[in-house]
Parts: sequence; C-alpha cells; structure tokens
Amino acid sequence: MAAALGIAALVVSYDGGVKTAVAQEAGDVDLDALRKRFREGMTLESKQAWQEALTVFEEVAKKKMSPHVRFHIALCNEHLGRLKTARVGYQEALKLAQAEPENAKEVLDSAPARLADLEQQIPVLVLKVADAGAAELVVDGDNIGLIDKRSELLVDPGPHEISVVEGGRTTPLRKVTVLAGERLEIVVPARATEDVAGPKPDPIGSKPEGPVHSETTPGNKIPSFVVGAVGIAGLVGSGVMIGLRQASISEVRDGCSGTDTGCDPALKDVAERGQQYEYAAWGLGIGGLACVGAATALFFTIGQDKTSAAATGGPSTTTRSNRNVELAFSVGPTGVTLAGAFFGP
Repeated sequence: MAAALGIAALVVSYDGGVKTAVAQEAGDVDLDALRKRFREGMTLESKQAWQEALTVFEEVAKKKMSPHVRFHIALCNEHLGRLKTARVGYQEALKLAQAEPENAKEVLDSAPARLADLEQQIPVLVLKVADAGAAELVVDGDNIGLIDKRSELLVDPGPHEISVVEGGRTTPLRKVTVLAGERLEIVVPARATEDVAGPKPDPIGSKPEGPVHSETTPGNKIPSFVVGAVGIAGLVGSGVMIGLRQASISEVRDGCSGTDTGCDPALKDVAERGQQYEYAAWGLGIGGLACVGAATALFFTIGQDKTSAAATGGPSTTTRSNRNVELAFSVGPTGVTLAGAFFGP
C-alpha cells in the first residue's frame, strides 16, 4: 500500500519536476509533447496496461531521460515479471535522482523501497559443481563463463534452461521453473568438469610424441625368383620330354608295317620309353605352371617393400623377411614329384 501511495505521489508531482529538469537543456525538445506523452503513460499505468505504458515511457526516454522516466520504466518491467531489469532500472533512477535531489525527491523516497522489495522477490539459481570442480555453463542461451565450485545467479521468475559446455559442445543439462523469491540449487555432474582442465591422455593406443617419419624395408624377392626359375625350368623340361616322346614314336613307327600295327617286337623298350617321356612331360609342365603361379604370389607378398611409421625419440619396430627356399624335382616312372621347404626365423 505504501509503495502504491509513493507511486501515486510521483504521478502527481512529476509534471512540475520534469519542467525544471528539462528546461535546463530544452534545445530542440518539445517539452509540451513530452509531458503529454508522459501523462498518457501514467494513464496506461493506472489501467495496469504495463506493456503499453512501457512503450510510451521508453519513447520519452529516447528524447529526454530523467529520474522519473527511468523510475516508471523500471516499475513497468517489475509488473511484467522482468525483475532483474527492473532492479537495474531502479538503481539507475536512484543514481539520477541523487545527482539532482531538488527535482527528484519522490524518486529518492520511493526507489530504495522498490529495490528492497525486489531483493526479496528476485529468484536465485545456486549453481554448484560436484566434487568441488569447475564447469562452463550457459543459462538461457547466455554463456555465464566458468563456474568454480559454486555461484549464485539472479534470474527472472519463470522457466530457465541450463546447459553445460563440454569439449566445445553445448549440451542441455536441465530445465527448471522458479517462482518469485525462490532459491533453487542445481548440481552440475562431475562429468561436466573433465573438459575444463583439458582432455586426459589415453594410455592405451596413445600416439608417440615427436615428428613422424616413414621407414621402408625392402621385401625379400629371392624366394619368388627361385620358385619362378624352377617353374621355367620345369616348363622347358616338359618341352624336352615332349620332343623325346615324339622321337620315340617316330622310331617305333618306322619299324611297323602299318601306322601303329605290325611293329617290330624289338622296339618295345623304345615304345615304353616314349610313354615315360609323355608322363614326364605332363609332370614337368604341370609342376612348372604351379611354380610360376607360386612365384607370382610370393613376389606380391613377402617380396613387396614394407613401409612403417615411426616417431622420433620413440621405439620403432621393423619386420624384415629373411627366408630361404629349397625346392627339388624327382622324375619317376609314374610322374614327377616337386618337394620344397622355406627356412627362416
């Protein structure tokens, strides 16, 4: 009730006060128009049309600010629920009134009471970081910076959203609604503090320090060359065996009365030898082709150059292929046998 009477007194006395305050710096300002607009704002206030009154007072303030105008802007913001803004407005109105106390006695009398009332009404968010850590927080889209252990933040009544900044990303933490005069404690989880001091090194799979260079280890091509040479020898041997077979067939056919009939029995050994040559040709040909294929595979596996990355100042491991190969052919009456073995560490 006392506050309402104080405001009513301001309404009555404002006209005379503004005349004195504005007259000192009249310039191009239309004082009569300003007084008229101010009275319109007061009328809207009496009807509790706070937003409309605020618009009028802010229009007057753009042309001429005074303790009375600033006070009523704060009063409108207070009734619109913008308690933080109203608190700042009352403080500014009081400061202006103290600079010209003879023209703003009503503001000097009323502003302290309004401020004292707001101090009891403005909600407080008590932000507390778990484990006495620190975290970077964002409240209603505004980054409030690093919170160390505990901090109190004045807010307006209503809904609010608290987010935490972790690793450069803003993650919503909690949505709350506070009432006038309420103190609400919010605990930020300990996980939100990990990125404040920087990421911790990963002991498993961590990269060595220092500049990285590449080391190329030549592959061991000897096995592929040896196996390839044996394969080529086998193919050549197969060709030789085919030539000997054909010679044996010709020799037998020369002693026959027909193409392959009426042959001389004395040439039986020549015919059998020609058959062995055929077996050998097949064995050497197949073995030669197998060796050529194996040589190709060896060339593109253990024969390839190896590239490994190592960091200066750290241990590096290089794997070298140092294997030897041993192959042997044996030709018998039933075919050709290929035997081989690799030796190495």
